[in-house]
Amino acid sequence: MSSSDLALYQQLSSQLAALSDEFSNLVRAGAGGDGAGGAAGGGGGGGADGDGGGEGGGGGARGAGGRRQQVPGELLEALTEKLLAAGHQCVHTVTQLKRGAMLSDFASLIGAVRATRSALEHQTHAAQAELAAMRQAGGRGARGASAFCAVLCDVQLLLQELEAHYYSSRHRGPPPPPPRSEITAVAARALASEPDGGWAAAAAAPPAAGGGLAPQPPL
Repeated sequence: MSSSDLALYQQLSSQLAALSDEFSNLVRAGAGGDGAGGAAGGGGGGGADGDGGGEGGGGGARGAGGRRQQVPGELLEALTEKLLAAGHQCVHTVTQLKRGAMLSDFASLIGAVRATRSALEHQTHAAQAELAAMRQAGGRGARGASAFCAVLCDVQLLLQELEAHYYSSRHRGPPPPPPRSEITAVAARALASEPDGGWAAAAAAPPAAGGGLAPQPPL
């Protein structure tokens, strides 16, 4: 145990003694106030029987008043505050002792470090074993991958041959017609609307000699 811990233990012992004293003072002060009230009640009862009882009751009342003057309410509050302060000091000292015990326990700290190091070493060995197994599996996988690539190349060649055979066969079917433009549709309707087909004949006639225009159909 270090000197600081020993000083804290001595301080805690003195604080506990002070806490006990403050509690005893508070209990005595509270008991004195209750006794004063009882004495006052007893004196009042004696006064109801006769003159002698009345004098005794007066003496009891005077004694109760004196005790109340000795133990006022402010004194009880002050004793309670002192008790609470002593309790807080004890709690603070115990907290310091606990923190020091946690930080100065070298045996526990060394044991925790060793346990952590052994766990990390075990994890390292396990990871190395897994890596070695993965390397071995990778060697076997490389041979398997080469065989798979050969099969894939064969399949690709077969697909290319099938595609070439399809496009060169007569079962391929005719190519789809090109989409018809709107201008072509309008021109076809205009030619179909002519009764004598003059526009169609003019369109089909060859151009005139000398680069002239073709003869126009009669209106």
